[in-house]
Amino acid sequence: MNSMVCCQNPEALSNSASPFTKIIALDFYDGPTGGILRCETCHTVYQFDMLDWDDHHQVRVFRLRVLPENSWEKSLQALEEAEPRPQWPVWAPCKWPSVHAREEANTKLSKILAQAKPAELLVAWLGYGERILAARKFPPKELDMEPAWLTVDDKSKFRDWFPMLGLSKEKANGSSVENNGGKTDRQKEQQEALRQFQNLADASRFKSEGPYPTRDELHERP
Repeated sequence: MNSMVCCQNPEALSNSASPFTKIIALDFYDGPTGGILRCETCHTVYQFDMLDWDDHHQVRVFRLRVLPENSWEKSLQALEEAEPRPQWPVWAPCKWPSVHAREEANTKLSKILAQAKPAELLVAWLGYGERILAARKFPPKELDMEPAWLTVDDKSKFRDWFPMLGLSKEKANGSSVENNGGKTDRQKEQQEALRQFQNLADASRFKSEGPYPTRDELHERP
């Protein structure tokens, strides 16, 4: 039996090792800011995007939208030509053999992400997602109305999601600095691998071309 906590019990996620051990980072800024992930306990697949972070970009708050069960396999198939090859816990596909291959993958991903249900789950995690600090369910109307953090320049328009999760952004800033000074060897290896992914992304100037549907598109279902 899998001993990990599960996304179906958000209260148990607080201060726990993350069950999201496989993350496809479609958007990346000092770490994942959006993409697709899967709970390794119940295999639920989610589209995620970032709503907030602390000053050190270490503690990040994400909303999660449930995707159909087969979305994980379809996403991997859509990205089968991307480089580097999948590596977990975080894979940042950033290079393509051609512009056509990239556009075709984005088209397939758009169709997958358009099937996402309204967001109900809010999660704060540390670093690249290795540890969950807090999680809570919200009414979809509260989450779906919010813009993603990196889509708006005027940050004063955003809600402060940290207290909504029982967290303090100021304490999170201090905790993230302390955590950075005490990384395990495994965490350092993960960080180094992900820095290499980021270097590849910078070199290729890759940016996902609107794979995420708008709020209105999410609700326009047959």
